Amino acid sequence: MRRILRTGAAYRVCDRHWTDPLDTAYSKANGGRWNPPDRGDRPGFGALYLNATRAAARADARRHVRDVFGATAFLEDLSPEVLPDLQHVTIAQAALLDALTHDGIADLGLADTYPEQIPHPPCQGHAAAVYDELDGVAALSAVAPREEEWAIFDRAVSGVVRRGPRVPFAAWWTSAEPEGPADGA
Repeated sequence: MRRILRTGAAYRVCDRHWTDPLDTAYSKANGGRWNPPDRGDRPGFGALYLNATRAAARADARRHVRDVFGATAFLEDLSPEVLPDLQHVTIAQAALLDALTHDGIADLGLADTYPEQIPHPPCQGHAAAVYDELDGVAALSAVAPREEEWAIFDRAVSGVVRRGPRVPFAAWWTSAEPEGPADGA
């Protein structure tokens, strides 16, 4: 399996009521594309899902609204006070499983439709196989397929993630901050 190095700015779309947007307990209990849930007979692990670009964060905010308010809800229909905040973070150099590049995706044996139409268990298995040696996974976003996202494993969060400002929806959604992926090595 290929690895890819990442460092730089990243974003976490978070419900405005979340006390700690960097907490991985929910993902450990429920699982996600790149982390199996914790079950009594089979331990799982948590992952912190981050957007590497503002475009991915915007798509993730739209998904968040649909998850919370229903499939017919749109950002433009809701009051800014109920819309998600954006937690800025900085990633120290992280060694990640490559589920991002053509070669990395091919090495993992993921279908040409990836990230769409791929069930979570195969991705969870790949992540579990590298959990002890890598910091997480660099992947194509399922909600913005040409954008990059990172799943930082719970055991690595404190070592590679630095908390930045948390910005309310109205301020971050209209912000003119530059777009672009984080630096990679």
